[in-house]
Amino acid sequence: MSGGLLIERVREMTKMDYDKYIRLILLNIARYYPKILSIVKFKPNSIEIALTNRCCCKCIMCNYWKLGSNDELTTQEVKDILNQAKELGCKNCTLYGGEPMLRKDIFELVRYANELGYHVGMDSNGYLIDANAAKKLAESGLESIAISIDAVGEIHDELRGLKGCFDNAITAIQELRKNNVTVVVHSLLMSKTLENENILKLIKFMENLGFPVFIQLLTYSPFYLKNNPSKENLWITERDQKELEILVDKLIEIKKRNPKLLVNSVPSLEYIRKYFRDPKREDIPCYLMYMGRLWVDSQGKLYLCQSLPPIGDLRRNKIVDIISSDNFANKLKRAFMKQCPGCSCGYSTNVHSHISPVMVKYLVMSKLFGVRK
Repeated sequence: MSGGLLIERVREMTKMDYDKYIRLILLNIARYYPKILSIVKFKPNSIEIALTNRCCCKCIMCNYWKLGSNDELTTQEVKDILNQAKELGCKNCTLYGGEPMLRKDIFELVRYANELGYHVGMDSNGYLIDANAAKKLAESGLESIAISIDAVGEIHDELRGLKGCFDNAITAIQELRKNNVTVVVHSLLMSKTLENENILKLIKFMENLGFPVFIQLLTYSPFYLKNNPSKENLWITERDQKELEILVDKLIEIKKRNPKLLVNSVPSLEYIRKYFRDPKREDIPCYLMYMGRLWVDSQGKLYLCQSLPPIGDLRRNKIVDIISSDNFANKLKRAFMKQCPGCSCGYSTNVHSHISPVMVKYLVMSKLFGVRK
């Protein structure tokens, strides 16, 4: 690298959001001195709303479709929540479920969020997104979408409990891309996708189509996954650890060969090696708690995260009143210190926020020299 290019890279680094990085440094110090958390304020910047518990799939790893759909938020209630979050500074909005496409007002809600100035995203299984729906979503203002695809062909259909789910999801991602919606494929790592290299086959399939993949990790802490009867058959156990190690090695090779194919960074891929042995990872705080995310269920309950009880009811109280309370502040601190069940939600964010020798090396090399290791 020439001296001029190196200087330019350093200059780019000095333009970083200093407030963000000061907060990050304080949070890392708070690992050892929790009292520091009293000066780190929660600043809402994103809201995720589960519009419904209903789902066309019957996934073997998920209980959402078993929860029932009574008393869902009305269209106006969702709009009111979006208004409140926007006033508090939220810039990003994600709509999901269940399956959000089952809401008859989905296009109206996407359009409303877009008109408020949100960057609007969605999580979906893709089953109900045909060419017409993809066009309408794009016209309504949808910017990005995460489509869940765990394996290729019939294996995915089996996991999702719905014949034709894979083919429909492939149609969905292709039609969405035609309409300039950013698509990321979310694939869940569990025993059924580890075996026979199913997840690697899926990644290869997506490489041929030109879609990036983010690897999610099976967890059973969130309320919609707890007490799932398939847990013992889906968890990656010690007997599968060698196969998991081989998978991680191959994933890192893929990342280095084609960085854009895998959304996961090398450090977050390395995290997978220990995850199924120690899913809570108390050595890494939950930085996600202080990243400004608000999460709302289909009945208007507000959560810090889905693995903890709700902290308020938006049908009875305003967001600002809930997050300004001492109760919220105390629970935020407890969750940050992993005084919780633990989960894989936001694991990539937590890995990247955690100052460690591995992360320092990764960040310095990638920022200065564009090396992704």
